[in-house]
Amino acid sequence: MTRTTPFLELAKLCQRVEATTKRNEKIALISTFLKSIGTEEVPLATLFLAGKAFPESDPRVLEISYATVSDAGKNLGQSRLTEHPLMIRDIYNTLERIAETSGSGSRDRKLSLLQTILTQTSQVEAEYLTRMMLGEMRIGVVEGVLLDAIAEASGVPRDLVRRAHMLHGDIGEVASLAMSQGAPALERVSLLLFVPIKPMLAEMADDARQVLAEHKGGTSFEYKFDGARIQIHKKDDKVRIFSRRLTDVTDSLPEIVDFAKTKVKASEFLIEGEVVATGAAGKPIPFQDLMRRFRRVHEIDDMAGKIPLKQNALLQGS
Repeated sequence: MTRTTPFLELAKLCQRVEATTKRNEKIALISTFLKSIGTEEVPLATLFLAGKAFPESDPRVLEISYATVSDAGKNLGQSRLTEHPLMIRDIYNTLERIAETSGSGSRDRKLSLLQTILTQTSQVEAEYLTRMMLGEMRIGVVEGVLLDAIAEASGVPRDLVRRAHMLHGDIGEVASLAMSQGAPALERVSLLLFVPIKPMLAEMADDARQVLAEHKGGTSFEYKFDGARIQIHKKDDKVRIFSRRLTDVTDSLPEIVDFAKTKVKASEFLIEGEVVATGAAGKPIPFQDLMRRFRRVHEIDDMAGKIPLKQNALLQGS
């Protein structure tokens, strides 16, 4: 029989995790919880603890504003209006319905869905649900803590969990594989075209001496472009471009799609690098202007003329 867990238990876990500043205690709390819930609930709970409704590469978004949450929570009182407990899956079914709501009157329909779910939640459930939807979980669960908790709960070596997450990108699916199939499943995770990989990120240092000491004599220096990290996946005529956050931005960057199809002489590849927006005389323009290209979904050709992208920056430092 499939184990079903009340959402209240997940909300109370968030409360306990937030209450401690000790990393190992956070890991132990999360690990114990992951071992106690059903297999199908593991990816959902993991995503929730990461403060996400959906995996990073999933194009679905909730588009819930503070005003909508505020309106949905009015006059609901401090106790649930039904004795039927919400399960973790119930919450995610509603989140999926909210994400699929679009078009004329979508705000009212989203508001109705939110009101329906909030009438069934206690105060602690409503608090962490709304914090997650607004992107403000802030319970001290950074990615590394969550990956270590997955390793502890599943008995899979930490390095293997981290490797699988880098190649797969979906922390919920990595948790599910680790908990249900163990190390052999994670060992089979490999780089696949059109599945975005987690980028390697720089670490801060206090001064140059610290960097030189860490690199043990192997340091080089280069100019830093004020651009945006992307990865291009291509196989035959299919091209997809993903941002640093693993969002699919292909449709917003047509000139980079053209670059991938015409300038790189390979039938399939994955290129990771920096894309830079240029202005007068080909000089880079501010990062904020570049981000307007990434968010653009309409009148893309017009915006491409105003903020062209420099393709040859892609291969530098990659």
